[in-house]
Amino acid sequence: MASKKVVIPIFMVLAIMSCHKDLSTKAAEDPSTDTIAVNPCSILIDGVYQYPEPDAGTIDFFEYDNLPEEICNCITTEGLVETCLNYPDWFFITFEGNGFQKGYEVLRNNFRGFKELEKRPDAANVLITKYKSTDPYGYDSTWSVNQIGSLDLKLYYMTMLLGQDSLIAKETKEEKTEIISEFLFRYNDLLVREQDSVFPLYLRGAFFTTARMMYLDNYQPFIAEYYDNVDLQNAIKYSGTIDNAVQKQWIISLTNDYLSTLISK
Repeated sequence: MASKKVVIPIFMVLAIMSCHKDLSTKAAEDPSTDTIAVNPCSILIDGVYQYPEPDAGTIDFFEYDNLPEEICNCITTEGLVETCLNYPDWFFITFEGNGFQKGYEVLRNNFRGFKELEKRPDAANVLITKYKSTDPYGYDSTWSVNQIGSLDLKLYYMTMLLGQDSLIAKETKEEKTEIISEFLFRYNDLLVREQDSVFPLYLRGAFFTTARMMYLDNYQPFIAEYYDNVDLQNAIKYSGTIDNAVQKQWIISLTNDYLSTLISK
């Protein structure tokens, strides 16, 4: 299958590249060796893992930024979600030519945090709670383009994680209903603000996630179109976003119908 190019606004690229520096902070100084041996998570700050400072001399940056295995065994899901969202190597999803979803799969194979999060039964609940509490318009005129882009990216990362098969398979009907309702609320809010011409990355990711939900739920109105539409198949399997304008409107309309079906069950 031919590679699918992903076009990213320049401010997105700058924001992604800046995350490595902005989100890497020092861990607590001089922790007790004995305490760490008993409780590895004693080094966490507010329950969140602190990545090491960037090191230009690092050869294997994936291992350098990896979440220690012992931390996986004691970190809460809330702390794990924040740790995953702060992962400094997210920008590598843009390096996989077939799309963000394939890029994420490369990262998941190299980062214990994503693997651990996808195992957690409460991951979807914690992620949607975090998503709902993050205002996409929660910035002011003093913010730089990079800062605004970073907010959009963080919301997108949440939708990307919610769109993984392993999480969708564990989501209850109530969780799916809450997730989809929030995505549609955000989209309708965008229309009220008359900004539909600027379709943000986090909403392109949101409807990628609802499309994957419909596919994995074998929702027949979606399935009927899916197997005859190669572009739709590629978007669901590889892209990580819904970019095609016609696809976008069709998926949004179908998402409303799918939500009604979930509610009526």
